[in-house]
Amino acid sequence: MGKKFDSPVDNWKGSVVFADPMSIPQALAWEEGIENAIEHRKNLAREDGSLNLSAFTRFEKEMEPAILACIEDWTIEGLPLPIIPASPRAKSIEFFNWLFMSIDGIYSGNSDIPNA
Repeated sequence: MGKKFDSPVDNWKGSVVFADPMSIPQALAWEEGIENAIEHRKNLAREDGSLNLSAFTRFEKEMEPAILACIEDWTIEGLPLPIIPASPRAKSIEFFNWLFMSIDGIYSGNSDIPNA
C-alpha cells in the first residue's frame, strides 16, 4: 500500500502513488541516488544566487532511477509512461521537485499524506 500524491504542476495533472513503506531495494536506490547526486547538489547555486541549470540536470539524472524505483502507480496527463520531463524547463523543475520532496518525505517519515 502506497501514498497517493496529486501533482500540483499545471502541465502535468494527475497523481502518483509512491511506495510506503519503501522496500530495502527502494531505500537503497534512494540512498545511492542521494550519494551520487551530492556533488551536483553542491553546485546548484551560482555565486550570484541563480540556478546552475546543468548542475540541476545532472542532479535530476542521478536521482531519476531512484525516483522511478519508488513509483507504484502513475496517472499523469500528458506523460503516459513514468518519465521525468526536462521541458518546458520551469515546469519540469517544479515537477521534479514535487516528485523528489514527496519521496523524501516518505523516506524520512515526514509525510502527512495517508496511505492510499
